[in-house]
Amino acid sequence: MVALAMQNRSRRSAPAWHAQFLNLMPRIVLYARFAFRKLNSEVRQEAIQEVVAHSLVAFCRLVERGKADRAYPTALARYAVAHYRIGRRVAHAMNIEDVTSPYAQTLKSIRVKRLDRYNEEERVWK
Repeated sequence: MVALAMQNRSRRSAPAWHAQFLNLMPRIVLYARFAFRKLNSEVRQEAIQEVVAHSLVAFCRLVERGKADRAYPTALARYAVAHYRIGRRVAHAMNIEDVTSPYAQTLKSIRVKRLDRYNEEERVWK
């Protein structure tokens, strides 16, 4: 079964715009790294990947419209960073009613905190 999946994958070729986006990607990542430089490393890496994904979606839209020549890495990255900061994610629904949604937390200024904490002095969970 795995061999069949590997054979099917090797037959597919990358779309024509794929190489174009790969050329833009280093500048997009550089812009995102600078934009999120104050975040801790785990959150920063997640944010950078989200910016790359959002930039890819935006680039695909430009290709579909026949405007791939207007895609600049800085513009794509700036647009993606702005979307990340307001809580819009590529693969997540924007639910304003869900308090755990980053979108709702940003727009309604909600802060979600953990209820369980480990007390170092007493060595117990609270």
